[in-house]
Order: sequence, then structure tokens, then C-alpha cells
Amino acid sequence: MLGKIGYKVVKRKSKNVFMPCTSMALQKIKYKIGHETVQKEDDYGAFAVFENYEDARTFASSDDNILLVRYIKSNEDILWKKNPPIFRRGYGNSYYAESNGITERHITDCPKGTVLAKLVYPIEIIK
Repeated sequence: MLGKIGYKVVKRKSKNVFMPCTSMALQKIKYKIGHETVQKEDDYGAFAVFENYEDARTFASSDDNILLVRYIKSNEDILWKKNPPIFRRGYGNSYYAESNGITERHITDCPKGTVLAKLVYPIEIIK
């Protein structure tokens, strides 16, 4: 089995599908029990994972879930995601999307016990 054991704080989307618990993460990312979620390096950075359950529990709100995961550690030290594009008026009635930059958060600004992972494999729901 791959990587280390960790804990991912998430919100439930459906029975076995979960999404990030904070708006700092790109909300289109989905975690599914028994399936890998891999970083898309052109779209968003690494995933935040907790090394121990106590830190995950301290961070989680009452309506969050905590998943037991296996993960592969990232070499990155910044969480990042592309911001939603800005739509500009083109010629006539047309519009086009323009980059709105990226949002970043350094690992030192993350909660205690956070590590960054390039791959997350949810095993089961802990809470």
C-alpha cells in the first residue's frame, strides 16, 4: 500500500464522496473512499492532510468528517489554487475568460500537524 497514514478533514457531498472543508481549497476537488485523488499540477497545488488524529479533530468543526487516508507527501510547501476567471466583454456580445491569478497559503500558515500531499487515498470515515 502506498505512502503514510494521515487524516483528512472534509465535508460530505454524498454517501462515500467528500469535498474540501474550507473555501481555501478548490471546491471541485472530490475525495472518494477507495479511490485516489491526485494533484493536478496545472490546476491546483498539494492537499492538506493531518499527520495525527488529534490535530485533525482540533481543526474539524462539528459538521466535518475526518477520513483515515494514505498519502504521498508533496515536495511543495505552499497550498495554491487558481482563482475563478474574470469574464471580460469582447467585441459585440461576446465574452472571454481572463486569468484572475492564484491564491496561496504557505504551510507555516496552516494548522498544527498539517503536511502537504500530492496524492490522497481515503480508506474509511473516522468521524
